[in-house]
Amino acid sequence: MLKDIKIAVLLLCFALPFALIGVHKNHQQALTLSRGNYFFERTRDTADVDSIVINFDDKNSISLIKKDGLWRIKEADDYYASFAKTNALVKLIYNTFIHRLDKITDIDNKKFDDKAIKITSYNEAGDILDLATIAPKDKNNKYHYAKLNQTGFVYQLEGDFSLSPILADWLQMPILHIEYNQIKRIKTDNFDVYRRFKAEELKDVQSGREVPQMQRFANYLWYLGANEVRHATHFKKQDFELKKTIELTTLNGVIYHISLFHNNGEYWLNIKLEREKLISGDAPFILKENKTLYEGWFFKINPDTGEAISSFGL
Repeated sequence: MLKDIKIAVLLLCFALPFALIGVHKNHQQALTLSRGNYFFERTRDTADVDSIVINFDDKNSISLIKKDGLWRIKEADDYYASFAKTNALVKLIYNTFIHRLDKITDIDNKKFDDKAIKITSYNEAGDILDLATIAPKDKNNKYHYAKLNQTGFVYQLEGDFSLSPILADWLQMPILHIEYNQIKRIKTDNFDVYRRFKAEELKDVQSGREVPQMQRFANYLWYLGANEVRHATHFKKQDFELKKTIELTTLNGVIYHISLFHNNGEYWLNIKLEREKLISGDAPFILKENKTLYEGWFFKINPDTGEAISSFGL
């Protein structure tokens, strides 16, 4: 019996170094195989990615949710997300490579302070695909440190995860982008100007005089963005004063009906589209695309711009 125990101990002592070598070898193999692989691998391998949530260090979040094949922003009543921003984010997620990974240590954990962001992807069933915590880049490091799915590793990633925490940056903007030389008519409650063709100056309908200051008014609408968006179901129009109505017609036959609301220093716009009997150029495309972006939505604009539009007159 004692002899058998001694033999077992000798065998264990003989096998233990090889077991440790095997563990070390497997660990080194994991490190080697992971280098150059995709970081968000589960997300890449899933066809039904339904949402992507970004949590920032200031506790703000941006939740991208896919509806009818288009990305929406949950924090903006499911308004449409910026095509450029979402395409860049999806491309970043799908193309991020692992430069290196190591077993995480207490020293590594210190890299993930309050400035780190979290990116979580979900499938249609609501299950988490990938949960990544990504630290900002160090001054002397071109890589981001990251943790993924509680794997116990710290990763170094190629890519730029300096994502904007500002909601307005993720919305499909601008809400209006109308070139001055494309305007045919602007009719409001206190002035009415008109022209027949692009090279002509806008003229007062009653007097026929040119109105050069209309260039300044048109600049407010040339590239107009919004800081916040609400659906009509969450906008209490009864709490606001209707400050101005604008009927703006472009030379290609699209009519923008713009209502400007005010309450306690806030200015909100509502836009509805119509068409003249005769339309030309890209008008059908504008009507089709922008009607979806406007119908049922209210847009909060910069208060200085809102005041300038509200008080403008000839």
